[in-house]
Amino acid sequence: MKSNASYRNMFDVLLAIFFVSWMFFEVMILGNKFDILKYSGLSGKLIVIIGRLVPTVAVYMFMTVWGDVSDAADFTRRVLYTPYKVRTVLLLVVFIAAHVSVLSLAGESTGKTSAFWILALPYAFLNAGFAEVAWSGFMFPCIWNRMSFIPACVFNGFLYAIYSLPLWTVDGVRQELGELSHYLIYCSYAAVILACFYRLTESILACVIIRMVLQTGMYFYKDMIFGSPKINLVLFLELVVILVITMIFGKKRDTL
Repeated sequence: MKSNASYRNMFDVLLAIFFVSWMFFEVMILGNKFDILKYSGLSGKLIVIIGRLVPTVAVYMFMTVWGDVSDAADFTRRVLYTPYKVRTVLLLVVFIAAHVSVLSLAGESTGKTSAFWILALPYAFLNAGFAEVAWSGFMFPCIWNRMSFIPACVFNGFLYAIYSLPLWTVDGVRQELGELSHYLIYCSYAAVILACFYRLTESILACVIIRMVLQTGMYFYKDMIFGSPKINLVLFLELVVILVITMIFGKKRDTL
């Protein structure tokens, strides 16, 4: 989803994402304050999910206006386009296997059963995976064209964290995600992992899958958000390995 128009209008997209998403998050905040909506309840989750869907919807609408895509089918083709299919599949399989193994050995389980996967994966897609089309497929390439790789990753993670910030006033969010400072670190960690996959595979779909894996891990392991020294160490080692691989085999930065 690369185009000069997209880069020129990056801040238009950001404003739309923050304004509309925060509007839905504010509904959740007010509903929680007056005991109308609860974050843990179905209605509360639905409001949050709608807010989480906004980034990709905003990107699609802007790209349609700019003439970068002709319709929803064209937009979907761009999202699904995977130029290095074998490399992408291998990297996904290796990372997912390694990540699940790491969490199984080092993470503290929340007690959810394997049957929870039936709900976890669709929920992870709606709650985070769908929006990754915007964050990895649009926002990160825009930022990367303006700064070096690591700062671009961290800045993209910072924007993602700020985008989620209003929800921290809602009862139940802190219990689910831990301390805000830990969440900010986690957003940077996830942004680097996702940016590495984008740089290695040039596949937005791969980034969506990785975000779903990371999000699902949060459902099954309560110290996923850097809540214990053991999980911190293994996630840091995981990050270093994928960064080294990316620096050796990843593509160079695009130029406008």
